[in-house]
Amino acid sequence: MKCVIIGSGNVAEALARALAAAGVPAVQVWARNEERGREVARLGESRWCGTAEGLAEAELYLISVSD
Repeated sequence: MKCVIIGSGNVAEALARALAAAGVPAVQVWARNEERGREVARLGESRWCGTAEGLAEAELYLISVSD
């Protein structure tokens, strides 16, 4: 399953780590904050994107942003 995580906070990091540990890493982490987004992507064994145009197509989008 292709999954994208939107966000770069604590919940996004936990999701990225859990998916990678389960052998199904997210294909992408999308975050406005480049430094934090790249770190979450690295921890989750995926890649970072910061633009809407670069958002990967996926079957599941996990939105974990602050309200």
